[in-house]
Amino acid sequence: MKQRFSELIHHTISNYKYYIEQFMDMRNCICKYGSYPYPKYMVLPEKRLIYLEMPKVANSAIKASMLNKEFPDAFSIQEESLKYTEHSLNVKHRNYYKFTFVRNPMERVVSCYENKYHGDQKTIGINIKEYDHYLFGYIKKDRGFSNFLFRIALIPDAYKDQHFKPQYKIAYDQNNKKLVNYIGKYERLNEEYGKIAQKYGLAQLNVYNKTQRKNYMEYYNRWTVYLVYLIYRKDIQYFGYMKEYRKLLDYVRRKKKK
Repeated sequence: MKQRFSELIHHTISNYKYYIEQFMDMRNCICKYGSYPYPKYMVLPEKRLIYLEMPKVANSAIKASMLNKEFPDAFSIQEESLKYTEHSLNVKHRNYYKFTFVRNPMERVVSCYENKYHGDQKTIGINIKEYDHYLFGYIKKDRGFSNFLFRIALIPDAYKDQHFKPQYKIAYDQNNKKLVNYIGKYERLNEEYGKIAQKYGLAQLNVYNKTQRKNYMEYYNRWTVYLVYLIYRKDIQYFGYMKEYRKLLDYVRRKKKK
């Protein structure tokens, strides 16, 4: 009994220390960049090329292409890309070509939900462990998509995890200045990224981290379709997804009538 009690105390203290460290890291990051987590730029100096990472938007596929290697899984890509990752740019990067890609935010957040609660858990569970501690376990448990969307709506954008943070908050700085030269669309990825790959001699895209799920529209109801607009209004407006939002809204209304 004493041993178990001692182990419990040790575990509690360890968790407390971890939460304090995470809170301080979040605080320092927000003070410096205005948001958390740190921005991630994949920099290839020899090609004078920079990719601003956008999670859940073919992120692993793009980085693998830039690394020009074959990888067994997405986690290996992330590990290798850390060697080329920088959190801020300076004068020497001024003339580098910078790009990123965005995705339909209504579909992206569904992909995030499925991948983080059902996909990664079946592989090595690395991101599930991350969410165990994220904001003191605020979204640790899977309570369904509607509850997930409601909970992240209550998190200020500055504290949102990068996998469901509005893409506008990643691609633009605190002064609403665009951080890259070019913002492509996931829906035209092969065509638009293909031009960049050809110009800079990058490898062909391969699929990683693909989530098996039903049509993303099936996840929404009358409540969440308005909620997703509240969270991702700027993504929908600035990146040209209003047509997709109206289509989703109409789909939900017809589903309700049935």
